[in-house]
Amino acid sequence: AKVDFLADYEFTMRGERAFAIASFENQRRSREMILRQEDGSIITNSFRFMPSAFFYQNELAFAQMHQQWILPLVDMKTRIVSPKALLRADDAVHAEMKHYSPYKAQAVMVFPALDKAVTKFASAQVSVDLARVACALERYRLAHGNYPETLDALAPQFIETLPHDIINGQPLHYRRTDDPPSQGSGAASGKFLLYSVGWNETDD
Repeated sequence: AKVDFLADYEFTMRGERAFAIASFENQRRSREMILRQEDGSIITNSFRFMPSAFFYQNELAFAQMHQQWILPLVDMKTRIVSPKALLRADDAVHAEMKHYSPYKAQAVMVFPALDKAVTKFASAQVSVDLARVACALERYRLAHGNYPETLDALAPQFIETLPHDIINGQPLHYRRTDDPPSQGSGAASGKFLLYSVGWNETDD
């Protein structure tokens, strides 16, 4: 319950932004950009005659793009990761790439792949949430002999609060998949299906 990948997302993305800006600053001070090629060789590009404004503007552009498109992908107030917001951000980034400007060239070049980062954090958080609910379901089964009809029966005795589906903010999907034990049999049985709608936002 203490694992919070959504909070980690914001912290990590802010760290990536700070690292990129620090890299631009290092280029401004050294007037060099060192690149490692796929074969391991090193290429050094000289920025000897590049004005400082070039670096400052790219730092600003990167920070603005990060603030506008990356951080909002995870809404910490509602704890929702919206696939639609990711599509809008992807479209905005691609549109930005079509309009070349020397004051944004480096910022766009090193801008992270949005879908790879946010989908991994979302998947990790969903896995943790499902595991927590599954543990609560098992605790309920140990106490009552079978699984509950609905997840609402779990809180607050077996789990403090039920996490919602971070993709759409709705309850996680749950159902028992076989019959509970017969009355008085004393046998514990039952199985269940528990899942998030996933990145396609469809209950399929």
